[in-house]
Amino acid sequence: QSFECSQTLQSIIDLGALLIITMKLLPLAILLLVKTELSLQKVDGRSNIQEGRSFMQSRATKCKALSPCSSKGGTCVSLSRNCAGTLTAIAGGCSGPNKCKCCLPPCPTDCPTGFTQVDTQCLSFQTSALTWANAQAACQRLGGRLAKAKDATALATYINANYAGQNFWLGASDSHTEGEWLWTSGGTVSNIWMSGEPNNAGSGEDCMMYWGATVTGYIDEPCSDSASYICEADFQ
Repeated sequence: QSFECSQTLQSIIDLGALLIITMKLLPLAILLLVKTELSLQKVDGRSNIQEGRSFMQSRATKCKALSPCSSKGGTCVSLSRNCAGTLTAIAGGCSGPNKCKCCLPPCPTDCPTGFTQVDTQCLSFQTSALTWANAQAACQRLGGRLAKAKDATALATYINANYAGQNFWLGASDSHTEGEWLWTSGGTVSNIWMSGEPNNAGSGEDCMMYWGATVTGYIDEPCSDSASYICEADFQ
């Protein structure tokens, strides 16, 4: 009986020792398992990243091929203002099929040599006196055209500050149809005229001039008169 009690006691001691050893080793085992799992995830993650990059490169190539705007540096935007300030939007935003669409080209920032940025235009103020037709031809030789008053107030302010008292031809005429004033670069002339203008006085006044002497503003004048002129060119 004493022998059996001794065996039972030894078994309890052995079990206790095993339990102690297990408790000590368990955290190490768990840590080893966690490190192994993290290592596997890291390897798999690198694989996923590489696959993702490959997918994005492939998609970018497809977008570039499908969209001429993208190939020229344009970007898809869901709602923004373009370089001219026009509010532009793509229905549905830039997700899904719109990934390869763009509504805004990159904004040009430089004017050609000899032209100065005034508000949103590249302009060159030429002070030699020419007829309207000769002024238009001179602007074309410079790589431009007679200017359009995109912002009539801003242009008038600039002229008055820098060329006080001078008159300038601008690129508008009603020579094709009397009373129908058109910009040579396209579009109709809005109501930017000086009070009482255009009046087609005398033998006919079919070309637009900015009148800088005395009362300033936009008037119609005979195209055969000679005056300074403003050329406009596109941004580069």
